[in-house]
Amino acid sequence: MKTRTTNVEFITDLMEYNGPLMQAFILHAIQRTAELTATAEKPENFPELLHWEAWQECAKIAVQKIEERYETS
Repeated sequence: MKTRTTNVEFITDLMEYNGPLMQAFILHAIQRTAELTATAEKPENFPELLHWEAWQECAKIAVQKIEERYETS
């Protein structure tokens, strides 16, 4: 049976795989998804176990942190 890694280990493995291009891809995907989520209406199929406003707040924080790090705003 394959041992499951934590989410942090999984993302670290992805970030270390294939160097800077993979890192740029992952960061771009996070930024783009966060930007879309931060301004979106709650989807009909959004999981009931999650709170939409809290989910959007996570997205806003992700956008802010990426903008601060890379001075993109």
